[in-house]
Parts: sequence; structure tokens; C-alpha cells
Amino acid sequence: DVVVMDTSDTTLRVLPGVPLLKLWPDAVDDAPAGTWTEVLHPDFDKVGRRMDDAQLAGPTPVGRVFLLGGGDDLARVTLGGADAFRAIMMSLFAARYGETFVSGLDKRAMLGQVTRLLEAAPVEVLRRPKDRNRLAESATMVIDSLQ
Repeated sequence: DVVVMDTSDTTLRVLPGVPLLKLWPDAVDDAPAGTWTEVLHPDFDKVGRRMDDAQLAGPTPVGRVFLLGGGDDLARVTLGGADAFRAIMMSLFAARYGETFVSGLDKRAMLGQVTRLLEAAPVEVLRRPKDRNRLAESATMVIDSLQ
């Protein structure tokens, strides 16, 4: 989804997000118990569940960047140099929505922030098949990489 970072200090930090979990209807069967709204938006079938503020962590230092990608099997691929830069740039909202979105932004500052992120944390792509039965294995792969 979307991650907002505080870049105002020497340590980059991920800020708490919107307290809303969003899932496609077929994933709700494997989700934690709770109340899931029927539809978040009339054009999408995603359902949502609000979290309590107490469930959100405070600002957290960035330790690693995981980008999600499809694949036939589970794999973590470490990116470096130009590949990491390109992958991060393509994941920004600016890449999705074009010049109109970034017209009022300081592009030099944005590039500086991306550079700081690349200096602060390794970038990995988590490739995984669209198979809910492998979700726990995917989560374990990410958790193990952080230890």
C-alpha cells in the first residue's frame, strides 16, 4: 500500500499509516477475526477493517525496503545500484500518476529523499506466487530476513 516516511532527521522513519486493513474478499477467510466492511469503494471489491490506534506502532526506523513482485515461487531478490534506484522510483506515486502529480513538488528534494533511502536500507523484491496457501511462508521469509 502506501508508506509515508519522515525524512526530517538523520534517521529515516516510517510513520504510522491509516488504521485500515484492506483485503480482497477471497483473502478474508484467512484474515484475523473481526468485522470487515462489505465494500470500501463502489469500483473495487476490497473489504476493510479499522484497527485501534493502540495497534499502530509509532515512527519506526527504516531497516529494509521490500517491494512486492509476482513469481512462480517464493524468492527474495536483493537489488543494488541502478536497479534499486529504478525500482524505488517506479513505486512512487509520481511514477504512477505522472507529471501532474509532481508538478507542485520539489523534484530535487524528492530525488534526494530516494537517495537517502537507498543509503539507509537495502532494497529487496519479495517475489511470490498468487497462492494464499503460501502466505505464512512469505511472512516467515520476511521475518527471518530481519533477524
